[in-house]
This record gives sequence, structure tokens and C-alpha cells, in this order.
Amino acid sequence: MTPESSQNDPTIARLARAYQLFELRRYADAIEAAGDVLTIEPDHPGAHRLTALAALQLERFELAESSAATYLAYDPESADAHYLMGHIQNIVKKNKIAAESHFRTMIRCDRDFAEGYGVLGLFLGQQGRVEEGITVARKGLKVDSDSLTILQALQTLYRVNKEPKMADKIGRQALELYPEEAEQHLEVGLRLLEMGGKSAGTNARSSFLESLRIDPDDQEIRHVIAHERVRNHPFFKNGFFLSFKPSIMVPALMVPLVWYALALLLRPFIVLAWLSVVALLAGYLYHGSFLVCRHVVRHRIDRGDL
Repeated sequence: MTPESSQNDPTIARLARAYQLFELRRYADAIEAAGDVLTIEPDHPGAHRLTALAALQLERFELAESSAATYLAYDPESADAHYLMGHIQNIVKKNKIAAESHFRTMIRCDRDFAEGYGVLGLFLGQQGRVEEGITVARKGLKVDSDSLTILQALQTLYRVNKEPKMADKIGRQALELYPEEAEQHLEVGLRLLEMGGKSAGTNARSSFLESLRIDPDDQEIRHVIAHERVRNHPFFKNGFFLSFKPSIMVPALMVPLVWYALALLLRPFIVLAWLSVVALLAGYLYHGSFLVCRHVVRHRIDRGDL
């Protein structure tokens, strides 16, 4: 949704040019063109919206957040503004509670914003609330049964929820409607990988190649292919990973320390202390080997060796 505007023709022309540059993925030029609009009208909502979108692509997160906040302040009831702020809270600020709040407000502000149901549904699935995400996304089908965002979200959610028949049904519909959307072919490949078996990688390869043919510059697609190919390898598929995130590392490191402290009181606890150290090292070595393998596969993909 592009904010309506009553500005004069030169301002409209400048903003239209900025959006054209964004579509061409010339994000820095798009920000500069949006800046030309803002020199004429500093509070122009469309220019702030575009600046935030382009800044996100360039990972200029402070600019993205400030522009999105200005856009939201212009119209607090804008579903599009809450959509944008939800993504910033999720991706940039890592504030899942605030992100969910914005996504839910987005739907409250515009019940007919079909894509919003897909966005919220997929977000909930990423938080482990997959069935709740499916319920939300399916509500969007009543608004627009052919929405690309909703179909993409549902096939992903069904795949994650181990419902291959539903994932395939939705996926076939999406692929028929949007055969030139790279993410549709990516999702087909991911479903084939999930099926497992010796030929899983081979079966998925053609779909991955098609997604890269359609959008060869999409780095996220390359990352997902590398990640999922390694994750679905028998050695890693059912493995135990210890994340390198501080929220996981700190409690994990505390376990051997607690056993060592107890060993000062009762010597036999030293055995448990050493066992916990070994388990900790094994977990992080296992996770580290996964990251190394993913890097190698990604490098091969970048060289065209899929």
C-alpha cells in the first residue's frame, strides 16, 4: 500500500522516480531520490516509507527505524506503517513482543489487508506457534485466496508442521498462480528435502536452480538453500545443537561451574563436572561443524556448483 498524497506534480514525479529506483534495487539512489522529496516536504509519509524500506535493504537500521517512526506518527492507524514497524522490531530490534503487537495492530487497522494475515501467521510460526500461525494465515484466504504472501506463508507453515499433503496442495496452487516467483520454486525444493531419502538432494536441485535462475541476486535464497541442505543431511538432521547466542551460552556454561562448585563440597561431583564439560564442548563443536559446512555449501552455490 502506497500512502495517498495530494502533493504537487514535481513532488509526485520525484517520489515515483524513487519507487522506480527501489524496484530496480538501486536502494542508495532510492534513498537519495526520496530525500529530494523530503527537502520539499519534510513530513511526506510516502518518502519516509520508501526511505525506511530502502534503508532496511542496505542494513542502515537507524535510518530505517527513524523513517518508519516518522511514517507511523503521520498516521497511527495505518496498517502499512505498523507492517513496516513490525518488521523493524522483529529484524532490527529483536523485540518479538513489540513486533507481534505491531503485526496485530496492522490487521486491526485494515481487516482487508490480506498480506497482513500471512505476515503475522509466518511470524507466529517462527516463534514456534505454528498451528496458531496456520489459523491466522488461513483467515487471510477469506480476504484473498490468491494472495502470494498468504500462500507462501501457509505452505511454509504446513511444511514446518509436518503436514506434507497440505503443504503440497497449497504449494501447487501458488506455483500455478506465480510460476515466475523464485520463492515458490525454493519452497518446492525445501519440501523435497524434507521428504528425505538418498535422492532428496538431487530431487530438490532442479527447483533450487530454477529459483536462482529467476532471481540470481537474492542472497537470502542462497543462504536458505545452503542452510537447509546441510540441516537435512543425516548427520545434522536430528542433532543436538547448542546455540552461540548469549541466552543459550550463559546457562550452558553455568552447568559445569555448578558441578565444580558442588565438587568442592563432595568430591565425587567432579566426575559430573567433567562430563558436563565434555558434553558442552561436543555440542559446540557439533554446531560449529554445521556452520562450517553451511559456509562451504554457500561458497559452492556462489560459484554455481549446486
